[in-house]
Amino acid sequence: MKFITVLVVILLLLLCHWLLIDFPHFESDDAYIIYLTSTLDWYHFLYVPEIYQQLSAAHLTPFAVPFYTLIQEFFPFSPGAYLNIMVILLALWMFSCVFFLKIHFRLPNADMVLFGVLILSVSSIGTILNRFYTSHYLLSGILGTVSLIALSYYSQTRRSVFYWIATVLMILALMSKEIMIAILPISFFLFLQNRFLAKKIFITGIFIVVGYFAYRGYMLEQLIGTRVAKGGLTQGLVTIYEALPGFIDWYISGRVLLSLALIGAFFLSPLTVLAGLVVAVMLAAPTLAAPHGYSYPELHADRLFIASDFALAATATLGFARWRQQKQHFNRPMILAVVGGIVIAGFARSLYQTNLYDEQVPNSSEYRITQTILERHSSADAIYFPENYVLGSLVAALKHKYSRPHEITANCLEALQWSGGNILLLNHHGQIVSHATLAENCSSMDFTPSLSGDVIYDRGILHWDIVGAEHLEAGVYFQEHALYIGNRQFQERLIRPSVGEKYKLYAKEGTHWWFSEEKEVVFR
Repeated sequence: MKFITVLVVILLLLLCHWLLIDFPHFESDDAYIIYLTSTLDWYHFLYVPEIYQQLSAAHLTPFAVPFYTLIQEFFPFSPGAYLNIMVILLALWMFSCVFFLKIHFRLPNADMVLFGVLILSVSSIGTILNRFYTSHYLLSGILGTVSLIALSYYSQTRRSVFYWIATVLMILALMSKEIMIAILPISFFLFLQNRFLAKKIFITGIFIVVGYFAYRGYMLEQLIGTRVAKGGLTQGLVTIYEALPGFIDWYISGRVLLSLALIGAFFLSPLTVLAGLVVAVMLAAPTLAAPHGYSYPELHADRLFIASDFALAATATLGFARWRQQKQHFNRPMILAVVGGIVIAGFARSLYQTNLYDEQVPNSSEYRITQTILERHSSADAIYFPENYVLGSLVAALKHKYSRPHEITANCLEALQWSGGNILLLNHHGQIVSHATLAENCSSMDFTPSLSGDVIYDRGILHWDIVGAEHLEAGVYFQEHALYIGNRQFQERLIRPSVGEKYKLYAKEGTHWWFSEEKEVVFR
């Protein structure tokens, strides 16, 4: 089998997932990044601390912004375009991996198809493709893998240009997502037999890590550290320990074929598998700083463990390949039939999970509201959407990008008072409603509640404490993003608000609403 044939087969397998996704969609993180790209220049995120901090205290990196900026330039507000780009990114990462396996381990072309099948058998591949804000994980994986390819060429040719290419790519991989810090010890581990190269990698790695975290510390100022549990790293580890049984069940059930392949490869080539497990553990270790990935794996763990999945798939493939080269009787028809059946079943299960996830999407109110807005925004002067809609930033981006809508709001009292033209009114189900219907479900309170409190951003912590009128639901309404946070007390290490960010306190009792005067977030 030719190498190009291997790439074509892997691409065709990946396209099976693509064909099953009929409802690509934006999520709240996508909406926020799209809002940033519509209001700020992408390069400012690289060197302006106040803008960098608007991405996140820990979770997003500046490289997500040019990705979104580029797609928005050519395919604005098109979830289908983002899906296509995500498929391309995942394909590029897989192609990079099989090329590395070919040049560094001399893996036969036919065996590399197994690598593609094992990766695509992971059940969370469908969510990876549908959650576009995970693009920087794929970018970091591509850059990190290509850096290993460059190091392989350097080890074979001693041409310095390949070493400098590898160094630059490692830095870019780290800037795409910090989880790729593992690429430094992994590269040292892979080239340990070449003592000269291993020494260079070790020294360069120290400079890269020190330089990156100095840059990170400057950009985040007091925000150094990840957003772990409120009690710090210790409490984060306790959270992981408590969530471990449920996480293990999620992890194994989504990687049945990969797990079986690793077990089989271990008995066939134990040293290869043990070495590969070390690499996989290195890539998974940074997830200990993200306890939410263990507590809510169905929401977060797909991207946190994708790089580790790549390492495990490569490990199983290498184990089988090395054993097959020594044991020619592996070609017996009965063994091939059994293995082939297991592989097909594992891949089919992954496709089923992708389809199952896709079928759930159109039933969500977020999807229906977003679709209605994207279809009708050009004919609306203003748009009102209900308080539980979390993609308000996306609609704010529409407002910045196009001449319509002129105004957006999730404040039903403002929507009822609108008199400037055609207003699109939506309910919780994404249905268009009349002014009279909205009025039936929204009215001003007969009294002014005694509520007070300020929203404060202090050294990376966004917090407030609303006091008074305990019998009412109360929280904060951020107007620019039309976002409600229904908490009286709030204290989180969160994204930095923009300078001059406006908000109102709100209170609710049944269908009766109250909003305070407009205020600005206080910076300390």
